[in-house]
Amino acid sequence: MESRVNYTIVGFFVLVLGAGIVMLGFWMTAGTRSKAYDTYLVYMNETVSGLSDQAAVKFNGDPVGYVKKIELNHNNPQQVILTLQVEQGTPVTTSTYAILQAQGITGIAYMGLSAKNATGEPLRAKPGQKYPVIPSQPSLFTQLDTVLREVSGNIKDISNSFKNVFDQQNTKAITDSLRNIDKFTQMLADNSDEFEEMLASARTLMKNSSKASQRFPQIATKLEDDLRAIKIMSGNISEAGKQAGLTMRSARRALHTLREQALPPATNLIHQLNAAAGNIKILSKQLKQNPAMLVRGKVPAVLGPGEK
Repeated sequence: MESRVNYTIVGFFVLVLGAGIVMLGFWMTAGTRSKAYDTYLVYMNETVSGLSDQAAVKFNGDPVGYVKKIELNHNNPQQVILTLQVEQGTPVTTSTYAILQAQGITGIAYMGLSAKNATGEPLRAKPGQKYPVIPSQPSLFTQLDTVLREVSGNIKDISNSFKNVFDQQNTKAITDSLRNIDKFTQMLADNSDEFEEMLASARTLMKNSSKASQRFPQIATKLEDDLRAIKIMSGNISEAGKQAGLTMRSARRALHTLREQALPPATNLIHQLNAAAGNIKILSKQLKQNPAMLVRGKVPAVLGPGEK
């Protein structure tokens, strides 16, 4: 009898505990669903594997709602339409975007919301839209997949380029080049002494060039002094040329004055001297014929017979 009482008490407590758990669940569910929500749509251009109805919606990691519905866009089979229930008061603005994310190690997918900037007007439905549409961005997995595809494509292009480079013709050209390099190397080995002499000459040349470069500032200074002296000398020559020009102009003016003023009287004097010389010549002739002329003067000639 005592054993039956114990089982009855245990069963009673189990029933009470089960009823309490059920009531607690209903209470928590009712408390959650009693919140006011706004409906938003998200068009995803990627697979939403791992995301299910009732999945969490988080704004910068803070739970703000849940995914109400997931359906395929029949007008565009490449898109998936997500219907989100977001708590009223959540700052969903025109700068808000949605991205599919995975939670920690478990990998449970949820819909993450973030804002590009702190400002922005509240997001509202546009004309013809039943609910506001939150723009989506590719998830990390999609971005990695895109990058890996691009890398794979680039590797494939590089592989094709290598195949084109190392075709039969180019391979033969590379082989010939290697053969020529081998010949050149052998030639260097055979003429190592000559090359050593050339290197020694080159070292000597470099050493002389270094010495010359050290003397270059002195040479440049002297050259600068010489150029300065040449400049001064050219200035003196130019000044002398100017003075010579002035002297030539003065000489031309003097010659002009001489020609205009001195030459005419000199010409007259020369004519007079020529006339005097002629008269002296005549007088000399007459004196030679009649020396007494100096005493008696010039006597008229005696008239001959029959002259009057």
